[in-house]
Order: sequence, then C-alpha cells, then structure tokens
Amino acid sequence: MSLIPIKNANDESEVKPLGTFEPLPVGTYVVVVSDSDHKETSKKNGTMFTFTYEVVQDGEYKGRLVFDNMIDTHESQKAAQFGKQKLGGLMRAVNKPQAKDTKELHGIPFELAVKIQKGDEKYGDSNSCVDYQPCGTGGVKKTAASSGPGALPWEKK
Repeated sequence: MSLIPIKNANDESEVKPLGTFEPLPVGTYVVVVSDSDHKETSKKNGTMFTFTYEVVQDGEYKGRLVFDNMIDTHESQKAAQFGKQKLGGLMRAVNKPQAKDTKELHGIPFELAVKIQKGDEKYGDSNSCVDYQPCGTGGVKKTAASSGPGALPWEKK
C-alpha cells in the first residue's frame, strides 16, 4: 500500500469547520434561496420543490442553512394547495410573483420565520418554515402554517 500525501495537512487555517445541524431558534431570519430542486416525494405520490435558504443577516447564525420542501403535485389536493400557498408566499417575499423557474428566486434577501419541528427516533429536531415576507415589512405575519405545533393542515387531527 502506498502513501498518498495530503495537501496542507498542517494548515488548519484553510479548513472550515463543519457547521451545526441543530435547528435555528424559533424566530425570523433574513435569508436568501441558495439552492432549489424539483423531485418526486419519498412516497412517490407527488412532486415537490426543495429549497435551501442561507441566513445572510449578521450575527451568530450567519451562514447557517435552512431546508424547506413545498408540495407541487400530490394525490391529496389539500397537500398540493398548501404547497402552492407556501410557494406563492416565497415568490411574493422575493418580489417575483410571476417567476417561471426557481432559479429566479435565488439570491434575493427576504424574511423567513421558522419554528422547531420535533423529531422522532430516526431524525432529530429540525426547522419548519412557517412564513415568508419581504425584508423591511415589520416582521413576519402569523399564518395558518405557523399557528402552533402539531399536524400540518392536510393531516388529520
């Protein structure tokens, strides 16, 4: 077996430490869309948009990522409608209500309200995105999606 040299092995100044995967505290953050995709849902009963938001406001959370899924098509009309409402909120928040591609939503700061979604034995706690507003509008308004913990609007109570 031969040795393979590691470049800059002793220069830790060039190595950025891994970030934390702990959810952000409940609150409102200035973020931008940094990545997006469109794919099939895990249960293969619809399609969804996936978004990655990056916190851009100065402070201890700058650079942190938040992940968001929005149903596009689904066998449940309520799920699809909820996803369309979330997507519409994001599009209005970045002042692109007529966008034809998710790439048009990238890089534009907006205010994102998050809450903490309790995890289970397989996955830990995570952030749930509950509202999207343009920057400087005086904070995020409470929506049906942000009205307390528990089931999503299309889930039975």
